[in-house]
Amino acid sequence: MNLKENVRTERLLALLSLGIAHALKNGAISSDEAERLLFSPGTIGRCSKIGAPSELIDLIHVGTELDAIKRLISLRKWEESLEIVQTNALAVLRQTDESCSQLEPWIAKLIAD
Repeated sequence: MNLKENVRTERLLALLSLGIAHALKNGAISSDEAERLLFSPGTIGRCSKIGAPSELIDLIHVGTELDAIKRLISLRKWEESLEIVQTNALAVLRQTDESCSQLEPWIAKLIAD
């Protein structure tokens, strides 16, 4: 991937993180689904491989622990962790160049004519 593609991917992952965290907080998806969609060690490895910013890697790492936090620690700590995910996702969006975020080619692949 070139630099432009990396930035586009980082922005997309940050946006997905925001949506997933919001959906989790509001009970629209399960932790299992969030992990299948994004919050997994595999995603962390791929982000590291492309040199993604530490904020993105950190928020995905927090996302991988959400289920355990909720089950083993407390609902309050789980909500705080969701806030960390959202705050870091917003930081990634603020740090990356908006002009690199053209997603039409990605959407065209996903939703073929």
